[in-house]
Amino acid sequence: MADISAAQVRAFRERTGLPLMDCKRALEATGGDEDAAIEQLRREGEKLAERRGDRETTFGRFGLCIGLDKSAGAIVELKCESAPVTQNGEFIQLANDMAGALAASGGVASVDELLALPSPSKPGQTLGDQRSELFNRIREVFN
Repeated sequence: MADISAAQVRAFRERTGLPLMDCKRALEATGGDEDAAIEQLRREGEKLAERRGDRETTFGRFGLCIGLDKSAGAIVELKCESAPVTQNGEFIQLANDMAGALAASGGVASVDELLALPSPSKPGQTLGDQRSELFNRIREVFN
């Protein structure tokens, strides 16, 4: 097991926004390799999301987007477990990104197709990646 300093853990936590002890455990398990630790935390988050997937999502927010030329628009409802999350800036951004990507795409046939679209605010990520990243930080189910 690698000797991980508090400064390394703190810097990694600032980079990921994940709980401190999760960051420490992942860094120790990967010998201090931050990229491997991020991948490990992502996999753990996916497993946690699967276990919590049946939780009731009664709160939420609408994401809205109308194209500049007003030829396309979209409304997306993104639901979560608790009211405070609906005020979270990243949750609001995700809802708006989903609506923007949907409007720009010309439409999708399923949620999986929507989540496969590129994120407007996070280059190099899909909306699904953005959703998973947010779940790892907030630890609530989004539908």
